[in-house]
This record gives sequence, structure tokens and C-alpha cells, in this order.
Amino acid sequence: MGFRLKKLIYSLIKIRGKVFFPFVIFYILIAAHIILTIEPQTFHNYLTSVYWVITTLSTIGFGDYAPVTASGKAFTIVLYVTGIGFVSVLIGKIIRSIYNIEKLRVGGKMKYTGKNHIILIGWSNKSREAIEEILKSDSKIDIVIIDHLEKSPLDEDRLYYVRGDATDEETLNRANVSKAKGVIIFAEEIFPVIYTQKDPLLVDGKTLLIATAITSIEEKMGISIHVTAEVVNEKHIRYSSMLRSTNLFQPRK
Repeated sequence: MGFRLKKLIYSLIKIRGKVFFPFVIFYILIAAHIILTIEPQTFHNYLTSVYWVITTLSTIGFGDYAPVTASGKAFTIVLYVTGIGFVSVLIGKIIRSIYNIEKLRVGGKMKYTGKNHIILIGWSNKSREAIEEILKSDSKIDIVIIDHLEKSPLDEDRLYYVRGDATDEETLNRANVSKAKGVIIFAEEIFPVIYTQKDPLLVDGKTLLIATAITSIEEKMGISIHVTAEVVNEKHIRYSSMLRSTNLFQPRK
């Protein structure tokens, strides 16, 4: 008996998520039909028997209904035994699902589905300062960061992270750019070290590519997205006339 029980529980654990939940529902319906057949005088209708099976499988057992015949009690024992296996597997799957969702969220692989949010493109000290200011000034607005970091740089309740290339429309759509209140593009930081120094022309070129990708989405959807973009070279500000709803600015030195 003990070996068969272990084998049953092991088989339940092996069942994949797509099969497990339909199987549980089917099992409840069949068990309800069996107990109603065994004791129709105790469980007057099918709904009552379904209610009793669910409370028994979950080991709650309110006691408002209970089998009185030997056959009914024997069937109850079977439900109690299998209920332990079902609940254990169900809890395990729920915990695993929560872990996977959190892993996707922190890793920037989930799509943001909110609206009227602020999108910050590019992670830097300036991004951090901007986030602090926005969260302080508005207690309800969400912020979505787009960058290539392996995981979210900050852990805040109203802060979301999308990992990817901001010049790619697919990445922008995962940040739900069409429903955003505004987009801020920060230029990549240029460090005064030979091996890490970046060409200002390339830095501004990437910023303009991102702004162009957003403009493309605007034109396709017939909407207007307010964009504020930082450029390193003041000469590149003139390109703002070529972009819809985009304001280019140079940071103060």
C-alpha cells in the first residue's frame, strides 16, 4: 500500500502543468459523481457532492457533510490520501510559477502592460537621479527602464525593466511605448579613459536611431509620443526637426 501511494504521488509530480489542472478538475467531477452514487441520502445533489470533494481534497473538511456508510467512509479515506498529493503538487507548481514570473520580471523579459508611464532609455547615474525625482514628484506613475543589463538595476515597486535594444521596435513595444506618457533618452556616458572612451558621434547616432524608431511607431499607429533625448554634440540638436514629437537637448557642463 505504501509503495503504491508513493508511486501515485510520484506520478502526480511527473504530470506536466498543462495536463495536471484539467486532470484535477476531471478527478473532482468523477469523485463527486461516485460519492453521490454511494450516498445519495447524504449528498442530495451533485453540487453538494462537488463542494464536499473539494473541501476533502484540500483537507479543510468543514464537517457540514460526512459519509455515514462504510463504503462512503472508505472512499473518503482515498480522497484524503490523494488530497495530500494534489495539494503538495499544486503548491509546488504555484511557487514555481511565482519564481519564474519574478525571474522574467527582474530579467526584463516581461512585457509592461500599463499606461501613462515614463520610459527611461539607458541606465546611468543620470537615470538614477531622474528616477528618484520622478518617484518623489508623482506617487502613482510607473517608470520603465530599457537597457542591456542582465537584471533590473533597482528594486522599486513602481519600477519596471525591459531588457533589449531600444533601437528595435519590438523592444519599445514590450515597454508599451504607444501608451507611455513620455520617453526620456539618455546619452551613453563618455568616460575620460582611453579604453572606455566612446566617440560622441556614435553616442548621438544611437540616440537618434532610438528616436527614429519611436517616430516610426508614431507614424504606423497615428499617435504622438512625447520624447526628450539627450545629445552630446550641440550640432546634432538641429536633427530634432526631422523627428516627430522629439526634443533634443545638450546637458549642462
